[in-house]
Amino acid sequence: MEQKNEIIDLAFRLCQSGLIWHPEIGDEVVEKPSLSKLSILVDSNSMTPRELRDRFLWIPTVEQIAFQIEVREGFIYHLGMDDSLKYKTVITKRGNLFEGFGNSIRVSFAWAFEKMLSSKDIFPVS
Repeated sequence: MEQKNEIIDLAFRLCQSGLIWHPEIGDEVVEKPSLSKLSILVDSNSMTPRELRDRFLWIPTVEQIAFQIEVREGFIYHLGMDDSLKYKTVITKRGNLFEGFGNSIRVSFAWAFEKMLSSKDIFPVS
């Protein structure tokens, strides 16, 4: 089971790495600056997308992360478990591998995607 603080920290890292949220009703969010209470966006209160981004931090789902990987021409090379029974995600993009590990598929996806976005920990595909 994923830890609330871990997924919030990862969402913050994704935002810092350049992931731009395009708000939709039903998105999981936390209010800034407290970042303490997970909520579902059910009404924009007539706020613009920019105002929503300024007020909330988006917590992407597995499906939303997978879509973001695809639009950036990445491929999900592997999703499974490693020897320590943690989820492992491997994304490949233009001959490089980006690995993520976590106690949930969402955390594993988010770590791998964050590495892909920030281009850190690049491993050539053999």
